[in-house]
Amino acid sequence: MKKHKGQNDFNCKFCGKGFVQRKIFNSHLRTSHQMSQEEVDRLRWADSGCEIDGNKCVECNIEFQTCQELFKHCTAKHAEKQKFMCDICGKAFTSKAWLTSHQKYHKGIKSKKCMKCPSAFTEHKGLRTHLRRVHNMSDEEVYALGFGAQ
Repeated sequence: MKKHKGQNDFNCKFCGKGFVQRKIFNSHLRTSHQMSQEEVDRLRWADSGCEIDGNKCVECNIEFQTCQELFKHCTAKHAEKQKFMCDICGKAFTSKAWLTSHQKYHKGIKSKKCMKCPSAFTEHKGLRTHLRRVHNMSDEEVYALGFGAQ
């Protein structure tokens, strides 16, 4: 039922699209952004707090054969770094800013309004994507409106 409530737990940092299920999000990354499975797996570490270098955990100085093994290690050994937890869904984040951003979706806060139509978004990235796709605005036009990388 999350889909009907507009709750997307997996948001694409490249295009702003949101997804309810990780497997659909992963498929989007592979097809829409031509990412390999290894690159998709590495994105999963973005919020884990585990510092990596290739297939090596920098904190523990352990190198793994595959990125999947490294991911399992990081989630098992370094999961405590995700200390900011959403009181609505239980999802954990490494920073207060990521948690606050995530909670906007639950609360339905859509303060970023489109000046060309009634659409509204929780974050600037959603509005930027909307302006490009729906209103066919160029990057330069979007940035001129003050919706640069924020």
